Amino acid sequence: MPGLSFTVDGKNYTGTQTFSWAVTSQHTWNTTATQAGSAGTQYVFTGWSNGTMTTVDYVTASSDTLSYTADFQTQYQLTTGVNLSLAGTVSPASGTYYNAGTIVHLGASAKPGYKFLNWTGNVANPSSASTTVTMNQPQNVVADFAVQVVFARIPSATVVGPTFFVDGAGYNRTPSTFWWLPGSAHKVGTNSPQTVNGTTYTFVKWSDGGAEDHSVTAPTTPTTYTVTFKTK
Repeated sequence: MPGLSFTVDGKNYTGTQTFSWAVTSQHTWNTTATQAGSAGTQYVFTGWSNGTMTTVDYVTASSDTLSYTADFQTQYQLTTGVNLSLAGTVSPASGTYYNAGTIVHLGASAKPGYKFLNWTGNVANPSSASTTVTMNQPQNVVADFAVQVVFARIPSATVVGPTFFVDGAGYNRTPSTFWWLPGSAHKVGTNSPQTVNGTTYTFVKWSDGGAEDHSVTAPTTPTTYTVTFKTK
């Protein structure tokens, strides 16, 4: 391949070189097993055109063979990761090189309190925890996980009670579970007072200390937000 290096009779060369040798003269050439290319690319030696599979070869100049080629296999690096180290794991391990064109199977596994959301990167199916990536270039893929967020209410003696709001939608059952991308912004709130089935509920507090209506940032660990009412 253009630009790759090799040595002939102790001298270093790159690319294509022409030599004038006397017939039956003895020569030695070699190359390195792995050579770096651009970022995320490497070339692995696979053999010489005369059938020699070792990086070092000894030849006798012949009028029958006028050219020799060192063959290399192009490989690309796969970088894998997660949006939050606490949330889950991915396979295969990050940093492995694969032959160009290889289809690599990817897997994402969520830890308790988290749920797989999607892949970021050039994968076959971004919404599936089990998918593939084709190594036609260096690839960087990240598994995004959502964190479990639960909303509860005090008092909670009845299933149906005063309504609280999450991102503009009303909920009157507790607990209510949501899956949020860590770091995302959300609005929560309630109305006060509210009367449900003859009971009046007046807002007292949110467990995070926020106002009756306020904004929250999705946490990195599973979290419960509780809204407290007094009744009459």
